[in-house]
Amino acid sequence: MPLFLQEIYSPENPVLFSTLQQRLIRRLNDEVRAGKLTERALARRAGLSQPHVHNMLKGIRSPTAESADAMLRAISAGVSDLIEEHHAETPAVSVPVLRAAVGPGGRWDDQADSRVQVECKLVAGISQPAIVRILADNQMGGISGYALIDLRAGTDPAFPRGDLYVVGRIGEASLRYLRIGRELVYFPTLATLNRPCEWDSAPRDIDLAAIVRARLCYLEEICPPAASL
Repeated sequence: MPLFLQEIYSPENPVLFSTLQQRLIRRLNDEVRAGKLTERALARRAGLSQPHVHNMLKGIRSPTAESADAMLRAISAGVSDLIEEHHAETPAVSVPVLRAAVGPGGRWDDQADSRVQVECKLVAGISQPAIVRILADNQMGGISGYALIDLRAGTDPAFPRGDLYVVGRIGEASLRYLRIGRELVYFPTLATLNRPCEWDSAPRDIDLAAIVRARLCYLEEICPPAASL
């Protein structure tokens, strides 16, 4: 079967290259959620770094052809498995699409304009799911799209180091990492992650629930406005 950059063609079922990427990430996430595989094990088998694998599973980074091949081999699968994959109708839940825009010039607004159907397996373990638009931010590698978020993140004191959060400060909503220090709370970007001296900060006793609006759970164009219900 000829392989093209934009499309894998079959007379019965043309499949976009981007669709195969989405199917790969979805399949890997399913295996991790089911306990068949851990991010660390996947990274080790694929010969990739765990942070890189984590970012791909979150939708923050798109896999290259090389990393996609490596992850397919790690689960003993191939492109044909993705082409032939047919998803049965799966249970879905209605999730609000917020007015907020997260990124340069974006403003936080927890009011919803519409709702979309999201597969139940994607919202499993999310206390208060919602959808928000992510604006391209050079400090965060230019990632953009529609993100599935958890609005209860501000009440969770754990703040895992690998996760990204929607932070509302100085009138702008941004996507940031979170680090809790002895005296300060830090908000690294992807660009400054390895340069702590450049991290934005706030006093340790700040009310995090007032500025940490949500935790990013999954980033993919799963709910463009045209799909709104």
